[in-house]
Amino acid sequence: MAMYWIKLQTTIYDDPRWIAINPGEAEATENIYIRLLVLAGISDAAGRLMIYAERPHTIATIATLMRRDKTIVGRAMDVLLGLGFIEHDGHEYAISNWERLQFKGDAKARERDRQRKRKFPSDSPSDSTSDSTSDSTSDSGREEDEEKDEEDDNNSVVVSGEQKAQRLLNLKWPHVASSAAFSAVAHALAINGEAYVLAQITYAQQRARDNPGKYLIDALAGDYANYRGKAELLAQVAEERQHREVEERQRRENEDEAARLWQMSEEGQATLISLGLIPDSATPELAAGGRQ
Repeated sequence: MAMYWIKLQTTIYDDPRWIAINPGEAEATENIYIRLLVLAGISDAAGRLMIYAERPHTIATIATLMRRDKTIVGRAMDVLLGLGFIEHDGHEYAISNWERLQFKGDAKARERDRQRKRKFPSDSPSDSTSDSTSDSTSDSGREEDEEKDEEDDNNSVVVSGEQKAQRLLNLKWPHVASSAAFSAVAHALAINGEAYVLAQITYAQQRARDNPGKYLIDALAGDYANYRGKAELLAQVAEERQHREVEERQRRENEDEAARLWQMSEEGQATLISLGLIPDSATPELAAGGRQ
């Protein structure tokens, strides 16, 4: 059954990886990513993009649903794969960090909400005849339940993060698996995302000698891999590339304008020269002819 709605965090574009996308492709890539999130909600398969059970979406089916050119969708998917926003195991596409993005503890909260409504039905006839003491007791019970719900929801998110950290560390570096390492990875996943954690694991694997578990924990806390610095460098490179594109476009426009002027009649060029709109030196042949 498809999810009726998905969660979209207001901080989604705070991720520095977005800055690394070519400005000319950024709008299409961002739009396609949001559509992929919706498609994952429709699939309701833990973030996997599925047409139905055992039948995954392809770039062709995704492009058809989005009414976009297959080449554009394919390029955007490649960019999102490269930056770690989506995953592909050789068979199917999936949204990275789907559980963390959607806070899967909400299903448990909704069930408790239904139970609470059965326990404290609103707008029932008995409410109008109950005394103030009963109302006060009911309100107190609701408040306590709501506080418990909030606490349980927070715990469920932490547990989900711990489970993902365990899976990730057991897959990438089981040698350093420990409760302290799991907690450090879970915290880094929640704050910085999976790409940051993977960068620190790779860095620590290459450099750690004694006590690699502690080295990894320190790397996660101190950004030993300089992930943020690289993100800033990518942003700088993207800005410089955009500046060069603007300069190149301006250069082509100037050349086109010069060619257009050059193709004008000699009389038209002479008029522009006499009006001072173009320099005499810009048309040496005309200037030489005019002096004869």
